[in-house]
Amino acid sequence: MSDKEINSLTSQLAYTYSANRHAAHAFSVLLFTSLNGRTKQRLDAINDAGYRRWSRTEWWEEGYDRLWTESPQLPHPPSEETNMQDSPPLPAQANRENIVYLTADSSEELLELNEGETYIIGGICDHNRYKNLCLNKAIDSQIRYARLPIGRYISLATRKVLTVNQVFEILLKWIDTRNWEKAFWAVIPKRKFRSGGHGEVAKDGITEQDDDDSGHCTNTGDSSEIETLAREEACGSLEGEVRESTNLCITVVSPP
Repeated sequence: MSDKEINSLTSQLAYTYSANRHAAHAFSVLLFTSLNGRTKQRLDAINDAGYRRWSRTEWWEEGYDRLWTESPQLPHPPSEETNMQDSPPLPAQANRENIVYLTADSSEELLELNEGETYIIGGICDHNRYKNLCLNKAIDSQIRYARLPIGRYISLATRKVLTVNQVFEILLKWIDTRNWEKAFWAVIPKRKFRSGGHGEVAKDGITEQDDDDSGHCTNTGDSSEIETLAREEACGSLEGEVRESTNLCITVVSPP
């Protein structure tokens, strides 16, 4: 990715965290994996690495396969000096069969979110230069993969890929409403819809990113959102109810 695209991606990560922080039904953990190279350098440079202080998040330099390859860790019994509330949280873990990689290139549709499952969003801003990149990663990892059922419910004027934060906000909205159509209408910019929103269905849903939406690929790297979140973390807590056993993993995807 170019420097401009990396700046855009880091902004999308901030929008994603902000959406979960203020959600009525938040994911229990946001896990960011494969965080290294220029993406990590960009985040570290903003507000003294303020992202490290975000609540209910984990940041790994390793890939998402650590979710199922790392040996389970048991909590340490509390001592006289400490209690369980003072102990650091255990790293996120998941069984391979309970992980779903979300990719627009999949032929399978995601029909619902389930408790106990972990959903992966590929963190890449590439203007559709690397088709099937995330799908191939899922296949190589031998995990399930699926796409959002956009074509089943709405019709888009063009074939476009949603940003990381838009995909995540759609998942949050589905949790609130249990209705994909309402979730899509609430999050996807209206100008992307065909006139009337129904009728002819786009062939593959969405497959390339726009250049002019908030948090999208043309984001110039404004760090205000990340800095604002850091200030909020100093004086506030997560809002809303937490889905205790549902995790969301965002993995930074490095093109070949």
